[in-house]
Amino acid sequence: MSFSAERPFAVVGAGKMGGAMIAGWMARGVDAASLLVVDPAPSASLVAQLDSHGIAHAPKVPEGVKTGVVLLAVKPQIMGDVLPGLKPAVADDTLVLSVAAGTPVRTFEAAFGDIAVIRAMPNTPAMVGRGITALYPNARVTAAQRETAGQLLSAIGAVEWLTSEEQIDLVTAVSGSGPAYVFLLAECLAEAGRRAGLPADLADRLAEATVSGAGELMHQSDDTPATLRQNVTSPMARRQRPVRTDDGKRPAASDGRGCRSCCPSRQGTRRFLTGLPHCLPLPLPCGQDVPTYKGNTSCQGIQEGGGHGTGSRRHLQARPGRVDAKLRHVPMTGRRLSKPFSGCSPPGPMLRFP
Repeated sequence: MSFSAERPFAVVGAGKMGGAMIAGWMARGVDAASLLVVDPAPSASLVAQLDSHGIAHAPKVPEGVKTGVVLLAVKPQIMGDVLPGLKPAVADDTLVLSVAAGTPVRTFEAAFGDIAVIRAMPNTPAMVGRGITALYPNARVTAAQRETAGQLLSAIGAVEWLTSEEQIDLVTAVSGSGPAYVFLLAECLAEAGRRAGLPADLADRLAEATVSGAGELMHQSDDTPATLRQNVTSPMARRQRPVRTDDGKRPAASDGRGCRSCCPSRQGTRRFLTGLPHCLPLPLPCGQDVPTYKGNTSCQGIQEGGGHGTGSRRHLQARPGRVDAKLRHVPMTGRRLSKPFSGCSPPGPMLRFP
């Protein structure tokens, strides 16, 4: 690896993700003497972790130290304040590795000059060693530096290399943000169970075990997700209904039919399914800012006003007497838009489900 006690591996900003990485590196046998954690306000748990391994930590890189690798894990909004202070510690052959979302390679090239830079996009399952990280190297990255970055980040999960920096944004949408949708699904499964009459603690346990178990099955299985789904949704069975519209097809994310098909509130399975998400990402019943409907709490009565996926924020077109409030919900964030958006999905570029 391209760092040592004399040319340390400096981790700048070490929150929960940084702590997970350090744990992974220690398990892989990385020399603690070659690590330096730079954080002006480390948490008590992080300090205890570092001290237990004998890893040096300081509010800034000590004067006169030239780093072999710099891992930038600070928030993007303070990156501009952090980079100037690091310049004395960055040599011509230093590898700069950034896990900061939304900060392009050119930002680091402008701060440090013509040096090797790798952008990385990990995700939160890295905290349990089951993440996946996508990496994009600039033209200055050598084969040895590429190997070093791969070895470091494989300590927290799988690693994938990208061919263009533009792909980082797509990776952010799929694997970077993806865990939030999975957690949201677990929330909504539990909420649907509670609304159907299950005890709250039981609904929570069922939802969490279902989501984590399904993920582990997908991880261990050689079958595709589509095949695994088909194994559960036998033809004409109740378990198939939530993933089918009235004409027998699976809804796309931009298709309001998926919402309308789930609306009838009946006994048993159909009643339970009213609370579930049917075409992600959607405004879901477990959100705080979803519209209230007379008779049920799903998307019935909403007709698309056009403009899905184009940034349109026109008002929802609703059947008279059905909608009690205009929709201003952004899934996962709980924030309200300045104007309502149209259709059953939020505005802007979205992932489409076939």
